Amino acid sequence: AERRYRSLFANAIEGIFRVAQTGRCISANPALAQMLGYATAEEFLANVVDVGRECFADQDDMHRFLVELNRLGRLNNFETRWRCRDGRLIDVSISARRVRDADGLFQYVEGSLTDISERKEKEQAELARRKAEGANQAKSLFLATMSHEIRTPLNGILGMAQLMLRDNLPQAQHE
Repeated sequence: AERRYRSLFANAIEGIFRVAQTGRCISANPALAQMLGYATAEEFLANVVDVGRECFADQDDMHRFLVELNRLGRLNNFETRWRCRDGRLIDVSISARRVRDADGLFQYVEGSLTDISERKEKEQAELARRKAEGANQAKSLFLATMSHEIRTPLNGILGMAQLMLRDNLPQAQHE
């Protein structure tokens, strides 16, 4: 059973973690380390002193995460941005729970982290496409309306000018 658990932990595609109350990561799987730009989980554990301060890109998000986790005891699909080792930001979804001992005292937070950057990029591209489509429709409607608004009086002016040119007008009036 221990071997199966270790295999699942080591080979999961989601990042799996345990974080102590101090913010120090107690354990992390290879997927989490690689997601954040570290070669191994050991390297991640050795270099990251406080997950909240070093990994959350927005400290307000970290605060919101902790408040909700304390209030509910468990969070699913909390979306935020994390900072990688090289400074780039990735969009992540965190599912976590507070673990307590037999006496009900807080021990650590454990959970999983999924990189949702690709999904977020697709959502942003779709949003931009919809905005562009809406702008194009607005432009087409504007041009159709303006074309009608300009064409109507212009037809009257051109018709009047043609009638005037039929009459024998003095040269100055003709011009």
